[in-house]
Amino acid sequence: MFNWGSVFKGSAIDEKTTTLKPDQVGIQVLPVGANGAGAHRGIWSGTVSSKSQNQQAAWTVIQWLSSKEGESWHAANLGVFPARKSTLA
Repeated sequence: MFNWGSVFKGSAIDEKTTTLKPDQVGIQVLPVGANGAGAHRGIWSGTVSSKSQNQQAAWTVIQWLSSKEGESWHAANLGVFPARKSTLA
């Protein structure tokens, strides 16, 4: 599975969020050929299904998750790297 290094803590080593042990998860950088290892940085996407019975509640959660407050919570509690420059500052 390709994933971001910023989710390693929450998915592999934080006992509050996973039952996996560090020796059960490996990390390998993406290969790019003779130039060396590659890096991958992307974004998370939030969507609300048109079939959802709770569209407004789902939208409210997405707004909070993508807010500065939500990103700060993620960074502090799950080790997730924030996307906003303002959150990093």
